[in-house]
Order: sequence, then structure tokens, then C-alpha cells
Amino acid sequence: MESPLRCRLIACSLDARVEQIHTGLAQLHRDGRIRLRQNVLRHDPATGRRAADLPRAIHSDTGYTRLAIEDGPTLHFDLADGDAISPTGLAEADVYFKRSYSPTVAAAQPGGGAQIRPLGLNLPFFPDFIDRFAIQRTLHLLPWSQVPAALVRAVDTGNRLTFLPRDRYFGAQPDYDAPPRALFLVRAWDPHDDPARPPEKVAEFHAVNETRAACIRALRSAFGDRFLGGFSHTPYAVQHYGDLLAPSASLTTKRSYFSLLARYPICVATTGLHGSIGWKVGEYTGLAKAIVTEPLCYTVPGGFGPGSHYLEFADADQCAAVVARLFDDAALRRHLMEQSLAYYREWVRADQLVWHAIQTAQSR
Repeated sequence: MESPLRCRLIACSLDARVEQIHTGLAQLHRDGRIRLRQNVLRHDPATGRRAADLPRAIHSDTGYTRLAIEDGPTLHFDLADGDAISPTGLAEADVYFKRSYSPTVAAAQPGGGAQIRPLGLNLPFFPDFIDRFAIQRTLHLLPWSQVPAALVRAVDTGNRLTFLPRDRYFGAQPDYDAPPRALFLVRAWDPHDDPARPPEKVAEFHAVNETRAACIRALRSAFGDRFLGGFSHTPYAVQHYGDLLAPSASLTTKRSYFSLLARYPICVATTGLHGSIGWKVGEYTGLAKAIVTEPLCYTVPGGFGPGSHYLEFADADQCAAVVARLFDDAALRRHLMEQSLAYYREWVRADQLVWHAIQTAQSR
């Protein structure tokens, strides 16, 4: 039996985007595949910002998370929504794993981007067990006033008092014979919640919201009560999309949302901010959904592509047409559900995503 890899995690973030990496490492340590040590930094070396200065700790352009393998390579994990590359992360790591991976942007980096690799689909992902590494990060990175609530979340692995999307919610066999119904519960972004946001980004926020609104209208019109969808009841959505809200505000809480997902075989996704592939796509794979999505702007590993793992649409009318095709074609619907689940188990589950990154770095 091979000895476990000895690894050191350098962390300075509690941002939800990096929890998939943290959970994967904790699971690999628990399974004996690695031996993990952790150093927690109170400042993000890429930005110099203190974790405690922001509500969810570091929410910088990179979300600094690094893994050093003893006598081996150093891995940098960049979980940002957009495609920008951190010069600091690139300079200090042997292999740079990018969530929003663009081959064009990577090729423009020093050395032609040879050290930059696609990371994969991102979703907030928490373990079913008490993770001592997470507790250490909490104690180091949060203001003391926020520590008690965070510790409750960390130890409440049964989700009795709080709700976090944990490992056990994903990866199970679905009911392939469930009647076809479609789901699209989504958020409307407030383009004006940041006075410093440049005009082109304000326009992008508007465009994302309008695409989502058009899809909700088209799907409601086409499928009636066989479709459940709408915007979360945020103040911005209530003001601007009052006719397109989810039927109830309670439906869009995380606990209710995950309960609903189990009953809807067909799920819709749209492009996120900065062109990102939203968390919904990763969640849909873990729950074995037939995925209908706008074309993905970024590359992920493992051959995840249109036709084989999901169906694409270019506008709201085409979205409704693709969903109608899945309503009518049970074999295609089942095929996509099976492909989603297989891809999740191999490439999205937290320990698998991190293990693939480690193997890729070691074989460079």
C-alpha cells in the first residue's frame, strides 16, 4: 500500500466558493489518501486584505487557497467567477487550477499558460463529519462576534439547526421514472448595489437578469404547473420582477430548494456573472438532473459537453423548446440524468475534484 501524500494547505478564505477544495482535502485526509497539515493566513497574499474585513472572509479576485505537496509540486486554486489570472498565484505555484478557465486567457499568460489547468465545476460543498481544519480556519479568520454561529454550523453535521449543502445530499441514484417536470429558481442581481461598479458591469448584470426573466416567462407559458420557477424574493426582484417571483419566498431557502430538486428531473441554468458557470450546474450533476443550459463560457475537465451531458439553448424560446424535447423523450431524459450522475461522481465530488488536481500536478 502506498504511503499517503504529505500535504500542507495554506488557507486564508472562508468564501463559499473555496469550500469544495477544503472539503475535498478534509475527506482525502479522513480516508488516509493524504496526510494534511494546515497553515491559516490572516491576509490574502495576493491582495493584502484581511479576512476579517469582509462579511464572508476573503472575497477577492482569487480566493487564495494553496496546497503544497511534500517533495512535490505546489498547487494554486483560483475559484473566482471571472477568467482573470492572479500574477501572484501564477508566480508562486507550479500548477494553477482555474475554475473559470479560458484557453485564450491562459495562453496569453507567461509561458503560454502551460501551468494553468481547468479545475472543474464549482459548488458550495461541506462534509458530513466535523472537520477540525474548518474549525481552525473559523477561529483564525472570523471576528470573535461571528465565531459562535460559525462553530454551530461546523458541528451541526445533521443540519438540525442550520443548513449547509453536505456530501450526503449528492450522488444518489434518482428516480428515472419520475414524471417530467422542470425547475428554474434563480436570483436577480442588483446592478446598483455597488456605487463603484463600472457601467459595462452594470449592463452585464441587467443582461443576466433579463435573460433569466425571459426564460421564466417562456417556461411558465409553455408548461404551466409542470414548471416551477421564478426569482428569489429579494428587494430588487420584488421591485423590478414582481410578476416573475417564485410562488413563495420559502421555496428559495437552501433547505427547501434541495428538497424541491429531488422532485424535478429537468433543471435549467443560465450563465452567471462574469460569464461564470453557476453553482446550479454542479448541483444538478450531483442530483442527476437532465440539464438545460446556456452555452458554457469556460472549459471544465472530463469531457463535460453539450449533447452528451446537457442540452444547450441560445434564447428563451429555444430554452422552452429544449425542455419540451426532454418532456417528450424519456430515453434522452434518462441518458442525460445518468451522464450527470456519472460525471459528478468522477469529476465534481469534492474529494474527486481535488484528487484529480493532485494527480494532474504530479504528472506535469
